[in-house]
Amino acid sequence: MPPPGSTPLERARVAVVYGGLSAEDRLYITRSPVEQMSITALTRALAGLGVPGVVLDPCERSFVRTLLDFDVVMPAVHGPYGEDGRLQGLLDYLRRPYSGSGVAALAVAARGASSSATSAPPGTTPGSRTARHPQPT
Repeated sequence: MPPPGSTPLERARVAVVYGGLSAEDRLYITRSPVEQMSITALTRALAGLGVPGVVLDPCERSFVRTLLDFDVVMPAVHGPYGEDGRLQGLLDYLRRPYSGSGVAALAVAARGASSSATSAPPGTTPGSRTARHPQPT
């Protein structure tokens, strides 16, 4: 039973997924001072809200099974798996709500050509330049 006076947010079990699957993550983790790391800021912000966030490492063998113990997930993984929609696809499959963009948005944004084609104005070719007309003086 939740403590009297607690809010749903304070009762939420939040997993913060953080770890080094990519070279970018490994470099960041090994070279950044702990006080300057995003995970430090995230866990402090959650604690300030009265929400106990638990950091999960996606490289751990029990990672997928452990995700099922949480109400919501905050992905904080860079590069492949974290920013291309694969982690979010797993979370969708496990029916775990998460913060941030969904699978389709991340997959399109992770691929430059797809992103350009999706965001190009109708009737134009991705990567083409728009001619600028000189302003009358």
